[in-house]
Amino acid sequence: MQGTLPLIKTKLIVPGIQDQWIRRAKLSKKMKAITEKPLTIIQAGAGYGKSTALALHVKDQNQSCCWYTITSSDDDILPFLSYLTAAIQTLFPNFGHELITYMKKMDRYIREEELSMLSSLFINETLQIPEKIIVILDDFQAIEHSYHINVWLEKLLEHMPGHLHLVIATRTKPGWRVLAKLKARNELNEVSKTDLIFGKEEIELLLSDFHQISISGDQLDQLYNITEGWVIAIGMIAQRLPHLQSLDELLAEPAKSLEDLFQYLVYEVFSKQPPMIQQFLEQTSIFEELSTDVCDHILGMNGSIQMLEQLTAKNLFIQQIGGSSSGIMLFSANSSRIG
Repeated sequence: MQGTLPLIKTKLIVPGIQDQWIRRAKLSKKMKAITEKPLTIIQAGAGYGKSTALALHVKDQNQSCCWYTITSSDDDILPFLSYLTAAIQTLFPNFGHELITYMKKMDRYIREEELSMLSSLFINETLQIPEKIIVILDDFQAIEHSYHINVWLEKLLEHMPGHLHLVIATRTKPGWRVLAKLKARNELNEVSKTDLIFGKEEIELLLSDFHQISISGDQLDQLYNITEGWVIAIGMIAQRLPHLQSLDELLAEPAKSLEDLFQYLVYEVFSKQPPMIQQFLEQTSIFEELSTDVCDHILGMNGSIQMLEQLTAKNLFIQQIGGSSSGIMLFSANSSRIG
């Protein structure tokens, strides 16, 4: 393992959270199941509060955990395992010595038997820890394409020590075959966008209790229709309200008041997509609703159903309508729909 860079220690720290966050009983119940199941997957698109919900749960439960915020530079098995080992060492300093020794002897060309050895060493060293271990992998979508990391994690999940609880926060659900087995055994805890979005009562509570803003029932309905409970959109609207004459000003033209949100999405999501997906999103941003017919005939595409399915699976600016291949564009250039 030649030329290793120093680890960035801030990636191993639980993110700080603001006090302006509502505790929700249904979500809290699912988060508490983290210590009851071997694997928890928290899956939703950008800005739905996955990291915040996890950090809040850790704080409220006063729970010790090994936190690792993943970045795109960690998309190989050796840097990934180096950070994962360091995360566990924040609570258990003696963990990982055999694993690290073995990794230092490896080169960049990983063989299948080496992945098995890395998995065995990790599991065996985990068994030497006499207490419960909660490992949180945040922003897993940054390395979801890594073959070696996915193979290693599947090997781990096949032989998970009973006291190890793995939490994965991601925008895209992993395609691991072992998930079906875990689900059948009731060993998989899943938190989805549905669990993270705000309902009307929660939006009203957030505005009244934390921002001292009172709104009418009609305004609440409009605000909910604009955001569809999307946490980041609600937060940005709440920050914007004190600078407006009235809420009606925002409701009339919500897109003008959410420029920061658009910039966030461009930086955090759009700019990180492959050129083909960027081009497709740009070409279709004029539409509020999409279908395979629109893409194939108006845009002159072939096989657009695969692209629409990929965007839906990745939670990229599109929401599926029913079970069809049609979808609503959530980030269209001419739309006031921000959900």
